[in-house]
Amino acid sequence: MKGEVANDGETRGENTSMGYVQRALGATLIIWLSLVVVNIAAFGLSESLRVAGVERNENVLITFLVSLGLILLALWLLPQSFLTLKEER
Repeated sequence: MKGEVANDGETRGENTSMGYVQRALGATLIIWLSLVVVNIAAFGLSESLRVAGVERNENVLITFLVSLGLILLALWLLPQSFLTLKEER
């Protein structure tokens, strides 16, 4: 009986650390994918503004503000457990 309990505790410890690593990798992947989407959107917006004839300084300002807004929106929409790596209860 005691041997079974010790093995069960060791397994739970391994699952806990593995779960943390998986959550960390999942959160990192989602954040990177969000940044890639924002980067693609910013590039598309910048090129669209350039083709439309917007001045370079205004183009950079508009693209920066839209990118910042998209990043803040993505952070707001992500569950807090992704950013803190704590399990939701």
